[in-house]
Amino acid sequence: MLALVGGTVVDVTEWGHSAKDIEDAVVIVRDGRITDVGARYAITIPKGARVIDCTGKYLIPGLVDGFAGMNSQGQASANLYMGVTRL
Repeated sequence: MLALVGGTVVDVTEWGHSAKDIEDAVVIVRDGRITDVGARYAITIPKGARVIDCTGKYLIPGLVDGFAGMNSQGQASANLYMGVTRL
């Protein structure tokens, strides 16, 4: 179980023009799936969860670029280093 704590969850509804971003948020991931998202005061971090401090960071949905491609392991490694886990 994983808890991402303290970042800002970016609301991408309305093509990113929403004013519903959640600052100081908690995101809980169980078995590879996001199960809870909300303000820190509203979400309980489960005991035993691995906690990652995301203060000062932005959390956005996994955006997929259907037109992107990789042609080498070097390019894939560079993307991974920059935090891109899926194209």
